[in-house]
Amino acid sequence: MFRPTLAAMAVILTFAQEGMADSPRTIVVMDGSGSMWGQIDGRAKLEIARDTVAEVLGTIPADQELGLMAYGHRRKGDCSDIELVVPPAKGTAAAILGSVNSMKFLGKTPLSQAVKQAAQALRYSEDAATVVLVTDGLETCNADPCAVARELEASGLNFTAHVIGFGLTQKEGAQVACLATETGGRYIQASDAGSLSAALRETIAAVAPEPAPEPKPKPAALPKATLDAPDQAAKGSEIQVGWTGPDDALDTIEIATPGQGAGRFFVYVQSGNPVTLRVPAESGTYELRYKLNDKTTLASRRIEIVEALVTLDAPDVVAAGADVSITWQGPDGPQDNIQIAKAGTDSYETYGYVSGTNPLVLIAPEEPGDYEILYKFGDAEIIGRRALKIVPAGEAPQDQGDIPADPSVVPVTFDVPPGLEGVPLDWSAVPVEGSGLAVEAMAMPEARAGGWQGTLEPGDWDVTATGPGVELGARVQVEPDQANRFVIGSVSESGVPEVAPEFVPEAEAMGEDAPAGAVGDPVAIAIRGVFGFAVNWRAIPLSGQDSETLADTSPQEGAWNTRLDPGIWRIIGQGEGATGFVYAGDIEVSRAMDPTLVMPHFMAYPKFTNNNGYPCKGKPLCSVGDKASGLSLLLQDGYRTDQPLFLETAAGVRSATPTFSLFAKAGGAEQMIAILNPSQWLGSNGTCVDTVAGPYCTFAGLDAHEEKAARVVGASIYLGAARATPATLQADGIPVTNPAADLFDQLAPNWNRN
Repeated sequence: MFRPTLAAMAVILTFAQEGMADSPRTIVVMDGSGSMWGQIDGRAKLEIARDTVAEVLGTIPADQELGLMAYGHRRKGDCSDIELVVPPAKGTAAAILGSVNSMKFLGKTPLSQAVKQAAQALRYSEDAATVVLVTDGLETCNADPCAVARELEASGLNFTAHVIGFGLTQKEGAQVACLATETGGRYIQASDAGSLSAALRETIAAVAPEPAPEPKPKPAALPKATLDAPDQAAKGSEIQVGWTGPDDALDTIEIATPGQGAGRFFVYVQSGNPVTLRVPAESGTYELRYKLNDKTTLASRRIEIVEALVTLDAPDVVAAGADVSITWQGPDGPQDNIQIAKAGTDSYETYGYVSGTNPLVLIAPEEPGDYEILYKFGDAEIIGRRALKIVPAGEAPQDQGDIPADPSVVPVTFDVPPGLEGVPLDWSAVPVEGSGLAVEAMAMPEARAGGWQGTLEPGDWDVTATGPGVELGARVQVEPDQANRFVIGSVSESGVPEVAPEFVPEAEAMGEDAPAGAVGDPVAIAIRGVFGFAVNWRAIPLSGQDSETLADTSPQEGAWNTRLDPGIWRIIGQGEGATGFVYAGDIEVSRAMDPTLVMPHFMAYPKFTNNNGYPCKGKPLCSVGDKASGLSLLLQDGYRTDQPLFLETAAGVRSATPTFSLFAKAGGAEQMIAILNPSQWLGSNGTCVDTVAGPYCTFAGLDAHEEKAARVVGASIYLGAARATPATLQADGIPVTNPAADLFDQLAPNWNRN
C-alpha cells in the first residue's frame, strides 16, 4: 500500500540532500519478485508501485541522469535474472515509467548482485554514483548484502546506496540495512499510512524550486518529549517504554550507546504507547532516545543492560528416552534454545528453541549418565544450566508425575462410570480403619473433571468423589506391582463405600458374545500425562469415522480419561497457560488396544523464514507457535503458512484477530488452500467455519490429502488467552465441541488417512 511510494520519494530526497545542480547519476533497482503480487488493502503492491512512480517521475528535474534496473521480472527461480532496463541518462522519465508499467513480477530476490551491477553500470569507481534499492524481501540467492556494501564502499569514488524496506519487519530490515549504512546511505521503512503521507510531503517539498533567499527566522523551539522505562533490563529482552511527544508519523524510540549515532534497535512511536523495544544482547550502559522524524533527539535517559535472569525447572532424574518437561525463564531471544548435553562437554544431545513453547519438552538421551540442561542465549552463550541424571529405563519413572520415584507408594487410577467423565469432582482417599496404614488422608486440592490419577501406599482405602448431584465412593485394595485401576461407583445407601471392581477393558468385559455392531461403540481409554500441570486435550478424527472433534472442557492433570469411536485420531495436548503444544500424535483406537496410552512426541518446530513463513518439512507433524500474533496450530509435512499478521485499514484501524494463509505443493508449484480471517471472501470460493481465532475459509476443489491437512490446521487453531479459557467451549454451562469441529464435514465426509 505504501512502501513503493516511500521508495520512490526516497530517490528524490536523495537528490535534494546531495544538491540539485550536482546530483550524481542514479539507478533505481526495482524488486520484480513474485511477492510483489501481495495485496495491501485489496490492491496489489505492484499496482501501487506503478501509480506512485508515475506521480514521482513528474517531479524529477529534466537534467537528472536516472536509470532503472530490475530483478526477478522475467523468469522464476533464476538468480541471474537481473537486467539494466533503462541505462542512466537525462530525460529517461517516460522510458522508466513505460518499463515499470510493463514489468512482470515472477522470480527470486538477488538484491546484492543487482546493487553491484547497478554500481558497475554507473562506473562507480570513476564517478559519483547513487543506487536506490526497493525490496519487499530478503536476499534469496546466497549472497551477503553487507559484504557487497563494504566492497562497493572501499572501491567506489563517491558511492552511496539507499535501501527502501518494502513491508519488511524491523528484524528483517536490519538484515539489509547494512547496504545503506556501510555506504553512507539511508535505510527507510514506513509502518503506516501516516508515515507515507509525511514522506510524500517531505519529498515533494525537496524538489520544489528554491525560493529567493530570505533572512533566516529564529529557530522554533523543539517540541517536548518524555520517556518512561525501567532503569535496567536483561540483555536481549523486550522492555515497555512509555512516552509523550509530538507523535509524528516518523518519530522513533531507539536504544544506542551513549555518544554514538543512531542505534540498531528502534521502533516507531505510532506502534503503540507504551512501545515494545528489544534491547541489545551485550550488557553495559545504554541510552534510550525519543527522536523527532527519526533524526532529532528530543528526550533521552540512561538504561543498564545486565546479565539475564535464567531459571530452569526440570526433574533431577529421568529415564533414558523419556520426555523431559523444562519450565524456563530467560531473555526469550529469537535464537535462544535449551539443550541437553553431557556434563563437562560442549556438544549437545538434543535441543529445542524456546520461543513459542513453555514448558519446552525434550527427549532424554538413550545413554545413561550425567548430563546438563543448558539455556543458550542467541545460540552462542550459555547463561543458565542445571544438572540432569539419566538412568536406565527400568530404574526411574518414564513419565514424571505418573509413576512416583518414592518406592513406598504406587500409582493408582480411579475411573468414573460412563456419562460422568466431564463432571467436576472433589476426590479424597482415607485409610480404612485397622488397615495398619499410618499415612494421613489424601485429597486433590481442587475439583477435576472425571477420574483421578495419583499415588497411594499399598493397603485398603476408602475413596470418594463428590460433585453437583453426584456422590461416588468405593473401598479399594492397593497392591504393589499391580495395575491398581478401579471404577468408583455410587455410594451405597448405608453411606459406606462399596468395594470397587478392578478396571476391565471394554473389549474383554463384552466377551466373545458381543453383539454385532458393538465394535462401533466408543472405547474407553486413558492417555497418560507426563507433566506437573493441567493439560487441555482434543481429539480429531482422521479415518472417516462418523465422529466430531472432541475437546475436553476442563484441563486435566495426569491422565485424560475419555471415550473415542474406533478409528484413527489425532490427539493434541496443550498445557494450560502454556504456549505451543506439549503433545501431538496419531493413535488407532480399537477394542483390542491397551486402554492406557502414552502419547507419542512430535519433536518438530519449524523455523520461521521470511520467504517461506512456517514450513513443515520431513516431519509427520509440526507445531507452530507464533509469539507475535499469539497463534498456535499444527501443520502436516509438505504444507506451510505465511507469517500471521494483523490487517490494517487505510485509516490505521487494526484488526482484532490475525490472518494467515495455508499453502500446499501442487505439481511442483505452490497453491493457497485456506485462509484465516480473509479480508474478502465469496461463497463460490469455498466454505468458511468459525474458530476461536475467527473465520477459517477453505478453497473448493482440494484433493483428499489437502482437505485433511486443512482440517487439522483449522481444528488445532488456538489464539492467545483462548488456550486457557475453557468457557469458549461451553454454552449455557453445557459442554460443546470445539467451534472448529465441523470443519470440512460438508466438503469431505469420507476422507481417509492418506
